[in-house]
Amino acid sequence: MTTPIAEIKRIKKYIEEYNDILIFYSLKNNPSPCFLAMSLLFSLENLNKNASILNNSLKSDCSPLNIENFLKGEETPSLRADFVLSIKEQNGLKLSAVSYEKTDTTLNIFLSGAGNLKKENISLKPTEKETLLITVGATSLNDVSSLPNKTFLVLNIDNSKENRNFGQVNLTNPCSLVSKNIFEIINLLKKNETDKLPALPLLLAFLKETFSFRNIPLKTKTLEQINSLKAILSLEEKETLEKWLCGIENKEERFFYFSLLEAFSKNCDNLLFAFSKNDFGKFEVGLEQIPFILKRFSPILQDEKELLVLWEQNSSPLAVRGILYSKNNLEKKKVLAVKFQAQAKENWLLFKTPFTNIEAAKAEIKKLIY
Repeated sequence: MTTPIAEIKRIKKYIEEYNDILIFYSLKNNPSPCFLAMSLLFSLENLNKNASILNNSLKSDCSPLNIENFLKGEETPSLRADFVLSIKEQNGLKLSAVSYEKTDTTLNIFLSGAGNLKKENISLKPTEKETLLITVGATSLNDVSSLPNKTFLVLNIDNSKENRNFGQVNLTNPCSLVSKNIFEIINLLKKNETDKLPALPLLLAFLKETFSFRNIPLKTKTLEQINSLKAILSLEEKETLEKWLCGIENKEERFFYFSLLEAFSKNCDNLLFAFSKNDFGKFEVGLEQIPFILKRFSPILQDEKELLVLWEQNSSPLAVRGILYSKNNLEKKKVLAVKFQAQAKENWLLFKTPFTNIEAAKAEIKKLIY
């Protein structure tokens, strides 16, 4: 059985070898493949591949993104030959120039050179060039609509347990995010480090898939990849992201995305979340979301790491409260328990600070335990 890394390298190899590439995505089991297909197309166009997406609903599926901002759009298509006329230079024949004239009924080819051109020098044969088909989120080839009558080599990228491994390459580990795999493929395809990444569609794919596949444990590397994409967003992309976040109706989903985006933005080895009263108001959520964050993020922590959540309690006067999760580090819990009003339970320490400002509380606590 091959490893995911080996399959990713095989996918890269095939993409580099093929010029004609089709992409199909399915949203049947996963909400992210439309963004991933768009990200792939962006990268393939940058490699000057003759690539396109089979789905007709990309524009609506990828809302709120303006796909024209990411893709080159309609251009003159690459020349696709149906026949090849071959003239062998043998028996003294040497060709030096060629030109042609097309009439309504005839194609005249003019050749210049030395030697005699004989019938046996000439051959005409059809091209049977294979097309590369990349499927994202499809469980079988039957999912692929509007499949042209061509010969395909199929790269099957998915994480559904129902996947039938129908491709010549199958990157289909149910315990891995499709977003992570596509991110790594696109990174490998870059010609150099300065090549632009499709940051916003990749980021939206990560967010949607991470929320939907809560059975797949969050990993530190996933958060690092999310943070790296967030760091290269343009101002316009940041505004689009914020507008999208604020438009999500499900409060738990909305707050999870916000937390995921904040998780590594503090440049802290441990996970530190600091939610102000304004954050709660902005996303129309409250303290009821804190247990969800604790439950969702604590599994990624190694034994030596901590998860610290601070928030501004809407009380009179306003107070900053916090929870520290740590499996082994009793010393840090003791420091906080001595400094603040605190209550311990299993691996958790709930505490109340005298601060009324989240930034002041965060600075003091980082001084105490980090």
